[in-house]
Formats: sequence, C-alpha cells, structure tokens
Amino acid sequence: MPRSNTVDSLVTPYLTGDGSLSLGDDTSLELREMSAAATPRSGSVVVYAKSDGRLYAKDDAGLESYLTVAPQFRTVSRVIYIEDPTATDEFPIAYVPDAATMVAVRAVTDVGSVDFNIEIRAKLTPDVAGTNVWSTDKQATSSGLEQTGFDSASIGPDVWLHYSASAVSSSPTKLWISLEYTID
Repeated sequence: MPRSNTVDSLVTPYLTGDGSLSLGDDTSLELREMSAAATPRSGSVVVYAKSDGRLYAKDDAGLESYLTVAPQFRTVSRVIYIEDPTATDEFPIAYVPDAATMVAVRAVTDVGSVDFNIEIRAKLTPDVAGTNVWSTDKQATSSGLEQTGFDSASIGPDVWLHYSASAVSSSPTKLWISLEYTID
C-alpha cells in the first residue's frame, strides 16, 4: 500500500512498503541541480542533476557516470536510380522538412564510375548551389561506395538534398544511390 514518507528533503508520496518508488501517470520527478553528490555509503548508488543540467550517477567507489537517454531518432532512407548517368546530371533527390543528420550514402554502378556530391539547398531556392556534404566528390563504382563520414552532416529543416555529378568514366548505364539520415 503506498504511503507518504519524508526523508531529509525528499517527499515521496508514492513510496511503497518494500522501499521502491512508484510514480503514477502524469507524474514527474524534480531534482535540484548541484555541483556533485557525495560518495554514497557502501552498496548504494546516488542519482543527481549536476549544474550542467544533466543526470549523473555516483557509485560507492566514488565513480561518477553521465546518464544518457537513447534518443528516439527516426531513420529515413531514400533510394535513387539514375539511368545513363552523365557528368552534368544535377537534380533534387529529397526534400527534408525536419532537422536531420546524414548517416550514410551508398552508391554503386553497373560498370565504370560516377563522381558526385550531395548538396544541401534552401527550401525556396533549390536551383541555387548549396553546401556539399563532402569537401571532395565521392566516386561510385561497380565495387560500390559506402560513406558514413561527412564534412557537413547536419541538415537543417526545410531543405532539399540535391545530387550533383562531376565526372563519369567507362560509360555506366546504371547508378543506384541510397541516402540515409536520421530526423533529429
């Protein structure tokens, strides 16, 4: 049976008889920020909010750990197929309404190679050059390309992702590109 209990400055209206804390629906826990908690007694761990606004835990050996919550990102993939790619190809490939982060670009040709970059362009001016996600163009080949590193991975809200080729060799007839990004 829940009962109310006051220990030091903690009021716990939902402390159960077995010593566990049970918070009901629409209930929050407020922790006042502090510089750091004291090392707890043997066999205990303390959880507290530091003055940087983040949650920490400290064990009985005095080891402090930052507590993180896994963000609930939504991953989006866009697949583009380009038939008979040329070195002058450039066109919008995806509109991104929310802030996002580039995760991976994979590209493969049937034969030969295609050099390209992905640009981030403004919502109302997709025909105006934007910011390349890489400082140098990448090359798709029949062996494939997988890029997970970007010079500019952040994608602001309300932007276009734009494909821009710069070179083609050995006459590829097919190019597949997969873009993967997470909504922040």
